[in-house]
Amino acid sequence: MTQEEQIIAGLLGECRAVSERLAAYLLLGEKILASSVVLISFGVSVAINSGKLYLLIGLPFALSFLVVYLLFLNTEALSLGGYQAVLEREVARKMGYPVTHWESEIARHRHGAMANVCIRVMIGVIYVGSVTVALIQSVATTSSERLGLTNGIFCIVGTSASILIGSIAMVLSFIAEQRAHAKIKGISESVIRNGSSL
Repeated sequence: MTQEEQIIAGLLGECRAVSERLAAYLLLGEKILASSVVLISFGVSVAINSGKLYLLIGLPFALSFLVVYLLFLNTEALSLGGYQAVLEREVARKMGYPVTHWESEIARHRHGAMANVCIRVMIGVIYVGSVTVALIQSVATTSSERLGLTNGIFCIVGTSASILIGSIAMVLSFIAEQRAHAKIKGISESVIRNGSSL
């Protein structure tokens, strides 16, 4: 086996390994999302059926935590996708033919697909709905005089602060997610072009 053949075999092996890691991140995200939806739905059902609507005050923070973690997993997946796209292009350059081209050609068109946009819009609608319910419940809990004035104000301020913190974390995570693919792709291209890590 020539040195060029060994390099191509190594690149193809790395493509396979990255594909496996990418699939693992996507599967983990799906499992966490499914489990979280079940747990959150169960919690909301219990709060409503037991008449303890004040428990809904924590819903936006729980949703924002879930969204931030899913964005973290998606950022990792996009980073791996950027790395794999560079590997695929390098294999195609060395072989003169695109043997593997999912990330370098196909997936980049899928990232902006209507289904992805609709999912993000739905998450936004659900989050805004949960924020509305939480704020209404914090005011209702305060006005019911169960907590007293000082604790009632603390409830409203605490609810508002948790919503603000969760919202900021989601926006920052979304921005990082959008930049990850291009950043890792650029780093990978530089390493392959310059051979600086060899």
